[in-house]
Amino acid sequence: MMRIAVRVDAAPRIGGGHLARCLVFATALRREGAAVTFVCRADDSALTAPLRTSGFPVCWLPLSSACTPAQDAAATRAALTGAYDWLIVDHYGLDAGWERALRARARRILALDDLADRPRDCDLLLNPNLPAHPARYRGLVPSACRLLLGPEYALLREEFFCARVQPRPRDGRVNRLLVSFGGSDPGNATARALTALELLARAGELHGIGIDVIAGPGHSEWQALRVQTQTLPHARFRRATRQMARFIAAADLAIGAGGGSLWERCFLGLPALVVTLADNQHAASAVLAARGACWHLGPAATLAPPALAQQVAALLHDPAAVRAAAAVALTVVGAAAFSRHPLRWLRDMQ
Repeated sequence: MMRIAVRVDAAPRIGGGHLARCLVFATALRREGAAVTFVCRADDSALTAPLRTSGFPVCWLPLSSACTPAQDAAATRAALTGAYDWLIVDHYGLDAGWERALRARARRILALDDLADRPRDCDLLLNPNLPAHPARYRGLVPSACRLLLGPEYALLREEFFCARVQPRPRDGRVNRLLVSFGGSDPGNATARALTALELLARAGELHGIGIDVIAGPGHSEWQALRVQTQTLPHARFRRATRQMARFIAAADLAIGAGGGSLWERCFLGLPALVVTLADNQHAASAVLAARGACWHLGPAATLAPPALAQQVAALLHDPAAVRAAAAVALTVVGAAAFSRHPLRWLRDMQ
């Protein structure tokens, strides 16, 4: 049995995206027979709840506001007993020095890295985002490191593959809207999106349109969002759903964040108005917009409800544009076979 360790954190400050994709990875590995252990810094926020209930063994490290990579490496090394076939690390604060220090625990190291901003000492590097240019990693990874780049390596839960078996054809008419800004939405872009929809409702633009509003587990203002949702006609509020594929499949247009949500929506052909919540989401969102798979509205800090309302209204009256974006979105990710059978890839690297 292959032994695999995963080093990842989740907290309101950094969001839950890293943990979410590592859980997808680990679940697929477990399904194929691997034994997976997590190493995570303890955080009592709702963002870590999926890990606590996942059934995976977890080595919880104490929280520390001034923990250096060297200190983290020592703590991780102490937490992991025995030898591991692979160590997966998904963490913006760790680099090649940390990875070298963990070589005593793992035969191979896989780094999830979508920044390309620091040296890595890994055998396999996974970046499912765009732009997917190997040149970005020149001089940052060992020459023998294998690169898996682009949305075809997106980490998608099994529910998305099931939903894609019979994708719902979209004719461009918007009968249902999805509003979702990821796990924590620290700037509460969701509230401003709902304000924009309130403007449209008062203008009579949302007649007969259903609205699904989903707040992630780490959203601190979810109760206020639930109240705000009640002011909209035909709107339903959900918190921390594990059925996101169902909501994406049912929607005709989304308003949401960049990051991993981009690939979930594209995999099921859902066009979206995209607002970025972090700097590292800008590039991928801009590339997708240039391809015609979405509309990039810029960072959440500059999101103005009247401007968003105008953008949504324009698309409600332009089914050809929505239909064209849906068709492009469906081609972006492809089959995404990696996230369904990742153990095969790791065995090939042994």
